[in-house]
Amino acid sequence: MIGYLRRFSFLLIFQTIFFIIIGCAGKELTINYDPKGGVPEGYTIKSPLNVAIIPYDDKRIGIDSKKKVADISAVVVDVYSSELLLKEDVSALVTKALRDQLNHVGLKAEAVSGVTFDRAKLNKPLTNISPDVDIIIGGEIKRFHLSVANRDKIEIELTTFITNRRDGRLLWSGTTIEEGDRFAGTTGNTRGSIERYISSSLATVIKKILRESEPVLTALTKPQPPAPDLPPSTPPIKTAPLPLQKKENEATSNGTLIVTSKPPGARFYINDIYYGKTPINIELRPGIYEITVRLRGFKDEKEKVAIRTGISTELDVFLENEK
Repeated sequence: MIGYLRRFSFLLIFQTIFFIIIGCAGKELTINYDPKGGVPEGYTIKSPLNVAIIPYDDKRIGIDSKKKVADISAVVVDVYSSELLLKEDVSALVTKALRDQLNHVGLKAEAVSGVTFDRAKLNKPLTNISPDVDIIIGGEIKRFHLSVANRDKIEIELTTFITNRRDGRLLWSGTTIEEGDRFAGTTGNTRGSIERYISSSLATVIKKILRESEPVLTALTKPQPPAPDLPPSTPPIKTAPLPLQKKENEATSNGTLIVTSKPPGARFYINDIYYGKTPINIELRPGIYEITVRLRGFKDEKEKVAIRTGISTELDVFLENEK
């Protein structure tokens, strides 16, 4: 009898150790994000922008681990734990997924290492970002949690900021949310089904970010590189028709901006994007635009211009010598 109890105790201890090991191993998930699922219908970027992505700041409340993504209160076939962790921080997952998504749609995106997004540093130029970068994207993770129960429920909430790399100016910000639920089916959940559900839900959130920020990214699309500065006596370079210019005999609801400068031949920018040299005539959608006129040896002149439907706005810029 004593020998039987010893064998039983040994078996119980062995099973306990076995389930502890399996349970620990069963906590970690690997999310293989598929960017094909995060492309909004009809979404296109014609020219690449250079994007630096600062890792999202994990602002979730009431979590004991930056890797935690799920609580489990139902049977999961191959998981022996009441919670699930990622093999990496949730911040790393979100940042890498956004990077892969932007590259998939035609941008040139790289994640910045060794720094975390800080909302307090908005509107301030970041000197540690490559000068080749056009825009900086970062944000905060407010919610990222899956409840595995009789009916699975997922909550993801990201606040994203897009800023101009040169001057730190905020170009776009928005909060995107995905709140979904599903029935796991008669066979229940598995590690793989949970990983796929998290990946597809994250793709839905990123799809919303792309769709809502598309007007800003489209406006920032870089034109062909400008020709080098030429002496003032050289005739202005003729540039190709701009995307907003109308075709012959085509009705339009845009307005026109006519800019001249003294001296002429100055570089003309709208929202830090080069469009040609003065004098220049551009058709634009109605709105407020920040323009810059720049010529070597003279101070930059900046103005804000309102464009109205069907109206030509003329702007004469007098450049002041640098001292």
